[in-house]
Amino acid sequence: AVFNILRNRIYLGEVYYRGESYRGRHKPLIDEETFELAQRILASKSVKRSGSVYLLSSLLECGSCGGKMRYMRWGNGEKSQLKILCYSFFPNSTKKYLVKDEHCSNGIFNAEEIEKAVTDAVMRFAVEYGEEKARSGFSENEIAEGLKAKKEKLSVEYSRLVSAYRKLGDDELLEQASALLKKIKKLERDIALESEKKTFERLELKKIEALRTLPDTWDKMDDKAKQRVIRSVVEKVVVSKDKIDVHLVKSAYDKIVDDD
Repeated sequence: AVFNILRNRIYLGEVYYRGESYRGRHKPLIDEETFELAQRILASKSVKRSGSVYLLSSLLECGSCGGKMRYMRWGNGEKSQLKILCYSFFPNSTKKYLVKDEHCSNGIFNAEEIEKAVTDAVMRFAVEYGEEKARSGFSENEIAEGLKAKKEKLSVEYSRLVSAYRKLGDDELLEQASALLKKIKKLERDIALESEKKTFERLELKKIEALRTLPDTWDKMDDKAKQRVIRSVVEKVVVSKDKIDVHLVKSAYDKIVDDD
């Protein structure tokens, strides 16, 4: 509020209307020279804050009380360390809804150690999952080709029955043709489904390759990219004094397989 007052040109006798500055009817409280001096002093005192990207933000859960955990800079200067601790350590916080237990017995943890444990778990998952999926394969070519061949055969038979009906006018031929047409329509739906699966397969193979090569590309990523990767595979990280539980997100592909 104080900074806004010092930067407000209304004290120079000006008013703003629709984004434009105009000379007001009120008397200025300070002159232009004093105002400009104040701006230079403010500029020299200002501190540029760089937005920190914390790898596990929003994913941390206290293993003792079940509350959220936060990052906090511990100490000053070069000796300061980044810590992770439960919000319950701050019972007077403005975010009281995050305080689960004011008497939470959980500890204060070194953020670097927690991040390394989580990163190691994600790397192991990435490599093992990627290799497992690569071994299992997705070969649907034979199924798709078989469906197309069957449809082609039924289409020939359907055309023969329709031609025969036109010549003979036998209703039984028409019924046979109608039954074949239903089978052909179903095959078309099955072929379209296989086509969708092929598209999904290509996307899944790209994801598998990305997972398998994640340990090689990790150090080349910036902090934002690393955070996105972690959030894409980690549901939450439960931190206790004696262990760190990394809960991974179940992949969409696995859900599709389970539903089948």
